[in-house]
Amino acid sequence: MRQIDGAINEWALEKGKTNGTVVTANDITNYIKLNRYGKIAPCPSGGKYTYGKVGDNPQISCSLSTANSPHKLP
Repeated sequence: MRQIDGAINEWALEKGKTNGTVVTANDITNYIKLNRYGKIAPCPSGGKYTYGKVGDNPQISCSLSTANSPHKLP
């Protein structure tokens, strides 16, 4: 998740995106190390990532995030 967070920040800076801009996986693909299938590595537990918006804190979370299992960037 930290790699995704860094990729979002780098993408936003390079592309001149401002806070509130929605981020997709396609936006950050060129800014992150991809897995052997050319995709962003999935959640190790099988959840789906939500990338959020530029400037959100946290910017990304996982569909498996609950109060007992926080799958999100602190």
